[in-house]
Amino acid sequence: AASGRFGGASARSDLGAQFFRASNDQFRALLDELARQKLVARWRGAFGVLGSKGGGLLPRGAIPSNQTETPAAPARDGGDFCGFVEAGDGGDLWVARDNAAVCAAIRAMADVDVEIRRVDALKRDGGGWTVGGAETFDAVILATHDPGLASRAVGELEVADAGVAARLADLKMALDAAREARAPLFSAAVTVQGDVKLDAATVPGSPIVQFLAREASKPGRGDAATWTVASTSTFADRAGDDDALDALAEETARLLAPLGAIGAEGVAAKRWGAALPGATLEAWSRTEERAVVLEPFGLGVA
Repeated sequence: AASGRFGGASARSDLGAQFFRASNDQFRALLDELARQKLVARWRGAFGVLGSKGGGLLPRGAIPSNQTETPAAPARDGGDFCGFVEAGDGGDLWVARDNAAVCAAIRAMADVDVEIRRVDALKRDGGGWTVGGAETFDAVILATHDPGLASRAVGELEVADAGVAARLADLKMALDAAREARAPLFSAAVTVQGDVKLDAATVPGSPIVQFLAREASKPGRGDAATWTVASTSTFADRAGDDDALDALAEETARLLAPLGAIGAEGVAAKRWGAALPGATLEAWSRTEERAVVLEPFGLGVA
């Protein structure tokens, strides 16, 4: 769905997902096709790790790949924000020019009739699923920050095979654990004054900011002075909506001052209550996939 954290992109700033990565060859082939349609583009620029105490910038290309693996940290604070550094300089960071158009193109390529809606209730009905107590569909894909709905859906599945039933019970437990481990953050649009020699960086040492990006460095975006800033989850746990924007702008100015910033002003901020997963389903799926497809039951969880 072109909403939630994948929505909100504009020519000025993007308070949702900052980028996405080509994690396997199949997804990379899809992105290459979308790039040919000029719907997505590789994001390249002056990237790195920014010191939080005046230590300057360590360019991403200078960091050995075996030093960017932080299995537990990316979900909250102090690590490699969403694998930004781990992606390396090979061009595997991507941004969408128009999120809604990307979703529509993928549906058209798959030749699947998809209806996108907010779902609060889901019930197994024969061989399909009743959504919201009304319409019935052959299959549903749950792409939501709250694993609770997926957990309840898995709980609706009835099977005779004891082994399959045990696996489904384990999946339900994994979804419940993922729900409890979610982490919040603030994202903010900040106007930065000065000629800053940087496009984006992860900031492992700041208690307030863990990632920042110049919007104009993303293909199709404008306004060179606008930056998008992602807070730490620790900051989002304690900061109020009224105080967050000023604090994020102040910290952004401090972090970028050694690189040429002479001031920063907050424009807008949004709090995401479940921005980052503290746990994934990889242990249950026994693969590196971040999504689960239960094809016999017409259920996908992303």
